[in-house]
Amino acid sequence: MLEVRNLTKVYKPKKGVPVLAVDHVNLRFPDKGMVFLLGKSGSGKSTMLNLLGGLDIYDDGEIIIKGKSSKNFKQKDFDSYRNTYLGFIFQEYNILEEFNVGANIALALQLQSQKVTDEKINQILEQVDLAGYGNRKPNELSGGQKQRVAIARALVKDPEIIMADEPTGALDSVTGKQVLDTLKKLSRDKLVIVVSHDREFAEHYADRIIEMSDGHVISDMEYFGEEVDASNEGLTFGSDSILVAPQYHLTQTDLDAINEWLEVKGNGGTIAVGNQSDSYVLRSCAPTDESRIIPQIASAFRLIKSKLPMRNAFKIGASGLKHKKIRLVITILLSCVAYGLFGLADTLASYDHINTCTKSIMDSDINYATFQKAQFYKYNGLMEGIWDSSDSSLQDEDFEKIEKNTGIKVVGAYVPQTWDTYDSYDSYGSSNHTFQTQYDTNYTFTKTDYHIYAYGFSGYATLDQEMLDASGFHLIAGRLADGRKDEMVISSYIAQTFMLAGYREYQENEESTVRYETIKEPADMVGKTIRIDGVDMEIVGVVDTGFDLERYKSLTEDNRGLNSMDLILQTALNGELQRARELSFLQMIMVGDGYIQKVQERNSKICKIKPEYYISYHKGEEYDIYPNTLSRLDQIDQSKVIWLGEPKKSLSKNEIILTQDCLEQAAEMKGIGLEELLKDPIELNYQLGKTERVGEGWEEETELEDTVQVVGYLPYESISFYEGVVLDDQSFEKLAYSEKGKYTLAIGAMPKSASDVKKIVKYAYTGKGGVRYTLQNSVTYELDGLDEVFKALSKIFVRVGIFFAIFASVMMATFISSSIAYKKQEIGILRAIGARGSDVFRIFFSESFVIAMINFVLSTTGVFIATLLVNRLARRSTGLLVTILNFDLRQVGLLFLVSIAVAALASFLPVNHNARKRPIDAIRNR
Repeated sequence: MLEVRNLTKVYKPKKGVPVLAVDHVNLRFPDKGMVFLLGKSGSGKSTMLNLLGGLDIYDDGEIIIKGKSSKNFKQKDFDSYRNTYLGFIFQEYNILEEFNVGANIALALQLQSQKVTDEKINQILEQVDLAGYGNRKPNELSGGQKQRVAIARALVKDPEIIMADEPTGALDSVTGKQVLDTLKKLSRDKLVIVVSHDREFAEHYADRIIEMSDGHVISDMEYFGEEVDASNEGLTFGSDSILVAPQYHLTQTDLDAINEWLEVKGNGGTIAVGNQSDSYVLRSCAPTDESRIIPQIASAFRLIKSKLPMRNAFKIGASGLKHKKIRLVITILLSCVAYGLFGLADTLASYDHINTCTKSIMDSDINYATFQKAQFYKYNGLMEGIWDSSDSSLQDEDFEKIEKNTGIKVVGAYVPQTWDTYDSYDSYGSSNHTFQTQYDTNYTFTKTDYHIYAYGFSGYATLDQEMLDASGFHLIAGRLADGRKDEMVISSYIAQTFMLAGYREYQENEESTVRYETIKEPADMVGKTIRIDGVDMEIVGVVDTGFDLERYKSLTEDNRGLNSMDLILQTALNGELQRARELSFLQMIMVGDGYIQKVQERNSKICKIKPEYYISYHKGEEYDIYPNTLSRLDQIDQSKVIWLGEPKKSLSKNEIILTQDCLEQAAEMKGIGLEELLKDPIELNYQLGKTERVGEGWEEETELEDTVQVVGYLPYESISFYEGVVLDDQSFEKLAYSEKGKYTLAIGAMPKSASDVKKIVKYAYTGKGGVRYTLQNSVTYELDGLDEVFKALSKIFVRVGIFFAIFASVMMATFISSSIAYKKQEIGILRAIGARGSDVFRIFFSESFVIAMINFVLSTTGVFIATLLVNRLARRSTGLLVTILNFDLRQVGLLFLVSIAVAALASFLPVNHNARKRPIDAIRNR
């Protein structure tokens, strides 16, 4: 069954001389019987037992187990060897205090993956005289009872070998005898190896006694015995011994009989004195003949790998939390902070433009979804390309694509190209989209350069009942507009301007005394008219779009004491306001169905020049004129033209009419007045150029050069467009950009659910075929500007997050290391009864898991609250609409995974270190 060959063990202390504990020992053990290892302290007997049981590692030689050499065994193989073939009994009992008696015994079965039943536990308890003790805790037992529990634990898995190290050392003589009696019974079917210093017990119970000294075997004797009748008086002769009755005195006749028996026997014998019992075992001994022990073949060798049930691992692990509570609390607090900062860092490190945009729109209550068509232009240099919407317009097929891919209804918003840029006041007071002539411009709206109140319109948009309901608007006065009539609905935001500065009807000629009507509430604007593009449009309704004007009122307050950062934030806030005014229904002329087509038809008489062309007129080095608005003679009121010669019924290709502002600009560049400029005929050099996107920029080419004659001009009071030129029909057709059926924007209602908003955002940032429909609102305006900043910060915070995760790991590993030190003996006990390193890992992973889950719950809650607070504080303090930190399922999942990973890592590193130690060191808490 068990054999050692040249087994050697040397202890090498850090200081001092190496000690040869076992010196090239050769032994062969039988399959059954009771073998004692005797010797003085330091003789090597305990070391030999530990080597035989795989609790210690030998330096040379080998152990043969059922014909299998252990020379190439790893520690896990020795663990499985103990689990499969050995039952260990220790002097100190080494039972687990956290488990009751039954659970301690059941553990040996569970490590072998055997089914544990109450019947089996009770049966083994009866064998060791502990029936009914299954639910007792170890601290309720005497020393002898604890030792019998240890024996029961060793026996329950029916091992082939039982090893006992000083099993009676901590017991009284009576209890010790009971333990040895039990082991003796077991030795009838098993190999029992006992380390003891008690020779009397050894000689009484042993089938073989191996005596050691200084690491050598100095004696190896087999013991034999026979049972004889002890009730006889005088002498009783056995085959190998003679029993002398108690208190009997030998006679000469007895001595002669003894001498005769010895002479016949020839090889000596044993004379023993009997006791008061009815029978007695007469024992004799002889040197061990190991040749009678037949070696086994390796095919009989099979190991059972242990598997500690997770429930038990969790129980042992959780018990460690009861100790060092202060350190536990500190570990949890610091780990929670580390986890929390990790999670908080990840909310920025995981920056995703789509998710951030979605969250920001939801948090900012953006109720409109405005799209603008953009085309992709690729560059060959450093930039990969840009999305440009300056030359793009939307048509019916674009609306169909948007509605199909977003699931929302959109309407076209039309911004005539002849309209001036909204941000600037019209210096002449008659811009075609402003209504400054209809309220008191002397009213002080602001103490700064920022103007938060409306003074003009952003474009035309159709508003029907379906869009009104979808947008969540409220019609607070009047009705919706009829597209067949010059009617419009305005927002309560536009009405606010007239409520502050009054209202008057549009007048062609200014009166010396101007009176303004007081507007007390938005409903007072119903029935009023506003002149737009030369048309008086009646206000038939007012809607509340939900716009929060209060957010922007800080822009109107005195800002002279603000620092540079506050001024930057004010600029951003003003930009946000401009986007809201330009891109939503807020400043739109809200008309009925079909009215925009009428406006486009009307505006076809005055057009912008096509984007790919440009016109310049110049007079040598004196001045240059660059008109961008075109018309032709039959589309203007010819009676208003001031001719610089004979009136014309038609224009040739070399004749033009300019607007008054163009001529005044030329006169100013020349340093003279308009009248002086007009004294002489004006002949200009004409250049028609064409631009195309090529490579990294624009490529220009001159298509035509000629000379033209200015034959007249249009004064301010007769026109509704500026920087304009009237051309001949052929030139007009070539250069004029037609807006019929084309729209600047597509406006719809923003959905209420985050998933629907995300669908829209994702679509808006996804291009197909070089075209995409960009989402335009105050949030995208701010976020697109900050996108690169957030991307850079996200890379930094990835590293920050990793640092905090490592810090949490170190904290956890430190705690687990201290816990391992506290449970080192328990680890040794588990290893001794067959548990592997993986089982030990389960124990401490369970402990780490409990801490990790506490950390996970607390840190997740903390990150969630911190994210809300930081976002709220950031939005309030900066005024930005961007939700900087995004806490979602990613952070929850990541915190959970990191918690588990940290628990595993924190457990693995110290456990792996300790698992490589010898089990005997753990048992002895070394």
